[in-house]
Amino acid sequence: MQMLKCLKKESPAYLNKVVSFTTIGFKMEFEGNAYVKVYNMVGQKIQVKASGTLAKGTYQVR
Repeated sequence: MQMLKCLKKESPAYLNKVVSFTTIGFKMEFEGNAYVKVYNMVGQKIQVKASGTLAKGTYQVR
């Protein structure tokens, strides 16, 4: 089974020391399953911010 790439990251996401959150932007080229997972500096998964089928379009998660 071949996986299709349908996700384009809009911009890099960096820790913002002024506010307590970071916004992650991404674009779905076509409808498909997407997962946005957040990891800490040692590679441990901290949160799942988006999970499931997303329509074509641009998204932002905090």
